[in-house]
Amino acid sequence: MKENIVRAVLLVCMIISAIVIAFILREISTLQTSGFVPGTFNSLNQVDRNLDNLSLALHEYQHAVLTDDPSSQQWKNNYINQFNIAWGNIQVFRPAFQENPIALDQVALFKKNADTFLTNNESLFNTQYSLSNNELTKLINETQSLRTAVHNLSQQYYYQSLNYKDTWVEKLGSLNQLLWIVSGVLFIAASALVGLLFLSNLRKQTLVHEAQLAREELN
Repeated sequence: MKENIVRAVLLVCMIISAIVIAFILREISTLQTSGFVPGTFNSLNQVDRNLDNLSLALHEYQHAVLTDDPSSQQWKNNYINQFNIAWGNIQVFRPAFQENPIALDQVALFKKNADTFLTNNESLFNTQYSLSNNELTKLINETQSLRTAVHNLSQQYYYQSLNYKDTWVEKLGSLNQLLWIVSGVLFIAASALVGLLFLSNLRKQTLVHEAQLAREELN
């Protein structure tokens, strides 16, 4: 009777251990698939560089026009190209912040301001249109304002990714430790159950042998 109880307890321990191991594996899988979208930080930096290049090209064009520099046409072509590049990158700009509503609001505001800037000024960025000095100053200031906003987003994403990494490592370490403990319990329970089965088989063989001897004595 006691042996049956012990065997039942060991089976329950093995079942619980298997369930816990399945839970740990699921949590590890969740850690691997959650977090930050790959390439988000690079995307933020790329938009930052594109806006910086656009601002630089506009500034150089403005300087070339004011000083009658013959390279002004080259800088004009450059800022038009940079505008088109910035337009393309901002259209596919989808940074992902985990559990950070403030950053998400800032992303939405940046997207709104960037789309407004691109839409309102698209007609100004062509080879037939000559920007005035006031228009150049306005475009440079607006471009720098957008660049500051995306630069702040890059910093927030970087710091949040560091915090996430620390949390990820800590949680993974705890899960790993729990996995070792549960695996040890499962191994002990399985070993004990195998031992009980072995002892039970020995007793069965002993009883069979004793019964055979008894029959021989009776004969």
